[in-house]
Amino acid sequence: MIIDGSDYIKNHNDQNLIICPACDYAGMEFSMQNQILKILQTILEEKSILFTIDSSVEEIMDSMTFIKFVVKLEEEFHFEFDDNMLLITAFPIVQSMVEYVETTVSSLSDKYK
Repeated sequence: MIIDGSDYIKNHNDQNLIICPACDYAGMEFSMQNQILKILQTILEEKSILFTIDSSVEEIMDSMTFIKFVVKLEEEFHFEFDDNMLLITAFPIVQSMVEYVETTVSSLSDKYK
């Protein structure tokens, strides 16, 4: 379940919550950011891990989960991460991964226009 940060305060005992205050799933189901966060949600639900757009990547996933996430992103958006970006330390927070994917995919689509 994805909720905003204010609802989390009321429902913090629910272990299946994923906090995403930056997500506006009501009207933006198809935005790239929301697609990325839904992929991450699916991966982290298996471990009941809570996250926000500002969560530390290293705190919410181990290296195997990180690679699984990278592979899912590459499959979903039809691109490859640069080799130097295949390190969990390359992304301090979830938002930095979102921005990297958005920028990379956008530059590829601009290249082929």
